[in-house]
Amino acid sequence: MADRSAESKEISPGLNLEQVAAKWEGVLESDPKDVEALVQLSLCYGRMRRSDDALTAARRAVALAPEVASGHRALGVELFLQDENEDAEEELRRAIELDPESSAARFPLAQLLADQGDWDGADAMLAAARDLVGEDRAGLAQGWYVEAYINLAGKELDAAEECIREALEYEDANPRIAALAYANLGNVQARRRQFADGIGNLETALGLNPYLRSASKLLGQLYLLRKRYSDALAPLLDASQDPRLASPVMEYSLGLAYAKTGDAERSRAHYQEALDSGLTGYYALAARMALIWSRSGVRWLVYLAGACLAVWLAVTRVPTPAIAVLIALVVGYAVYRWWAGRS
Repeated sequence: MADRSAESKEISPGLNLEQVAAKWEGVLESDPKDVEALVQLSLCYGRMRRSDDALTAARRAVALAPEVASGHRALGVELFLQDENEDAEEELRRAIELDPESSAARFPLAQLLADQGDWDGADAMLAAARDLVGEDRAGLAQGWYVEAYINLAGKELDAAEECIREALEYEDANPRIAALAYANLGNVQARRRQFADGIGNLETALGLNPYLRSASKLLGQLYLLRKRYSDALAPLLDASQDPRLASPVMEYSLGLAYAKTGDAERSRAHYQEALDSGLTGYYALAARMALIWSRSGVRWLVYLAGACLAVWLAVTRVPTPAIAVLIALVVGYAVYRWWAGRS
């Protein structure tokens, strides 16, 4: 899924989110009814994935000044990030009604319409937003990013990548959008199995904005595919802090990372959680096999059986078909272990 956070450009071009949050929190301590501080704090909290705090700040802004567009836009953006699309659309359209000369609410509304499959509406909303930003470089970056988002929603990977690269031409003017663009470029490359390039761009995205948890999740999974197991743990654990990213496959990924780094107890806990959460298909089989194999008694039994088989083969004249079957079993197990490592 494409990263969604293409809200307005007011917040800290350097993405020092903790400093920005502290600044606006200080303003609110002096004046708890400062609507602009509440709006900026909501957007900042949203980017830091502090969803409840972001919603609270935005709702307070709207309650204090229902005639101010920026409060409705901030609330609409956060509702969109939380998949409350009907309420989000209402708030974003209200923001446009209150301030029709601003592009700020039109960009996220274009994304929302794309998610709903309203391609004509998304294209029209994006075009209107672009007309309003004119030659502003930060706005141009956001326009290319949102066009890339729409193409990703429509599974048009080539067009999406072209737009992402256009957005990155304005990285200096809008590093916030650059972080999202690098994350989505990594997403596109992962879908194409260009794993090394995808890892590089996801690392760049998280260097710009470490709170992009969907990028952390994908980066951790790509590390697993490349057998960089110790590297995989940190981004996977970071992503697991976001309840919206919770899934059986996430638990399986954590189980695999812990298993490969020698933490059998945590590995078993995550494998079991993955199965309890409804893991299916190959991953469920792999998790069950891993749980069985992680028991030391089972491993020693297998080792003993292997030793006995080796002795038996050494002292017995075994027919050729039987040897072929044994070889096939050994090869099959080796293939299974290789595939499990890739997953």
